[in-house]
Amino acid sequence: MLEMKDTKTLVSEYKEKTTDMLKAIEQEDYDKLNILIEERQKILDIFKENPEMYAKTEIASEFNNRDIFALDKEVSELTKKNFMEVREKLQSINSDASIKNKYNPGFSGNSLFFNKKIY
Repeated sequence: MLEMKDTKTLVSEYKEKTTDMLKAIEQEDYDKLNILIEERQKILDIFKENPEMYAKTEIASEFNNRDIFALDKEVSELTKKNFMEVREKLQSINSDASIKNKYNPGFSGNSLFFNKKIY
């Protein structure tokens, strides 16, 4: 059987993953961010699947003591900000493509060209 870690160790690992998530968001490394989200979720699953070993009050106390709730809020805000920036870029690209197609319809990918040989 797998040896269970104590609450403080798991919360410490959770905080480490959270701070790494902040760095990944700032560096726009979304692959790493997805991995860190999964790893963090595994820690939460350990707490959830073993309520007899991990008291909710102790977990909450450790989260408060280590300012994890504030870190989570920062991750959430940064994620929303980056999402909005990406969304704006996509809207700009779509707008540019739409304008291009309206003013240059002959050069769009939808045009068909036929070639006929005359003998």
